[in-house]
Amino acid sequence: MQILKKIFIEDLIEHVGEEITDLFFVKGFLKNHNRQGNRWTQVTVCDRSGEVCAKIWSEFESKFDLCEQQVCEVTGKVDLYNGMAGIAISKIEVAEDYILEDFSYGMDSDVKDGYLLQLKSYIDKIRDKRLHRLVEAIFTQKNQSCMASLPAGITHHHAFNGGQLTHTLEVVRMAIAATDIYMQYSSAKSYVNTPIDMDLLVAGALLHDIGKLTEYRSFPMASRTVRGRLVGHLAEGVTFVNSYNMLLPQGERVRDLTELIHIIEASHGEAGGMLPCTLEAIIVHNADMMSSQMDAYYCAFRDEDIKHPDSRRKFIASVVLGTKVYRRKEGE
Repeated sequence: MQILKKIFIEDLIEHVGEEITDLFFVKGFLKNHNRQGNRWTQVTVCDRSGEVCAKIWSEFESKFDLCEQQVCEVTGKVDLYNGMAGIAISKIEVAEDYILEDFSYGMDSDVKDGYLLQLKSYIDKIRDKRLHRLVEAIFTQKNQSCMASLPAGITHHHAFNGGQLTHTLEVVRMAIAATDIYMQYSSAKSYVNTPIDMDLLVAGALLHDIGKLTEYRSFPMASRTVRGRLVGHLAEGVTFVNSYNMLLPQGERVRDLTELIHIIEASHGEAGGMLPCTLEAIIVHNADMMSSQMDAYYCAFRDEDIKHPDSRRKFIASVVLGTKVYRRKEGE
């Protein structure tokens, strides 16, 4: 039987001074001590509404390390420290059953279904029979379902379950839109004499992050896998394309994958170790940058507000953007 969560982190402030027992996801532990020799363990707990630091004092220590990266039943007193609500934990143990959606943000089922229909419509835009067959073979029902449940990143952009599917659709649509805009004004340029391969462009945009299927785990346990750390999604994407192409009957295989693979390997540009050298790779690379950077702007403030809900600082550092982003007042 699934246990219903009653108190979310955003509601803790209303329970200061009370003893509570509820479910939280335990992200990690950090042991501390002060000059007087008092020992405690700092515990980072979270749910879909945010995260907070809790404490386990030495007298309540147990085999809490078994609880790391687990949904746990936590008992403790809600206290207030520097204006922030926290929990002084007296008991913690791994929960046997729970509702995953209580601990991680993801897409509504209707939104997910709509996005998957969009994915199919983009696949159907590929008119080249061999390329269409390859992309269709890669996007199996299992891989589509996985894509709709994984983040595109752990913290900095599209960091939610379904973020990978969302980011991919954004990149495809931006790539198509950029191509349309550019070609509308090509009549003024006598040197524009090479058409953009739309089949290759759409296929590359759809597959540019396909390697992330094996790179990430879903929230709340979100982290990079061992394979993700040692191989990375760019190289893994190349493996996907080569492997699925070889699985097709010989008469249906794409004869030359060079340019498709280049789009994947060059999608991160210099940061990924390869600059885009074809027009289609340039378009996908910049669409990828646009999608990730726009989302990074919002994620910077989201993460700040989760960790420091009362701060409302004007400038927040963004790792993706490499600068501090400015928070405009609502209605400004």
